[in-house]
Amino acid sequence: MWAPSFEKTSLAEEALSVRPVLMQLIAGLKRASVARILDVHPAMITRWEKGEPISAEMRGRLLDVHAVVLHALQVFRPSIVPMWLLGSEPAFNGARPIDVMATRGAGPLLDALKGVRDGAFM
Repeated sequence: MWAPSFEKTSLAEEALSVRPVLMQLIAGLKRASVARILDVHPAMITRWEKGEPISAEMRGRLLDVHAVVLHALQVFRPSIVPMWLLGSEPAFNGARPIDVMATRGAGPLLDALKGVRDGAFM
């Protein structure tokens, strides 16, 4: 008799899952924008949605992007967030925020967004 096979995951594996974070980013920014921000092909986003494993490095990047996007949405309209992340930013001497995040982490972006929110760059 056939019985469904369920893959067992540990509590730790479930806690490490960033798939819900990925889904929130897609819902808020659209798949193509998320792919551009993460510097991956849109098909990779689709594969992750379908359950393909996400590397540890990309899990960390997704969490950083999520934190930055949550803060950016307090400052900018949703349509502006991808443009800000991928555009030239005077606060970073013209560098793209996403490139700054890749080399220095999310901290500088969060600080810049706090400055914008508080009116420091107006």
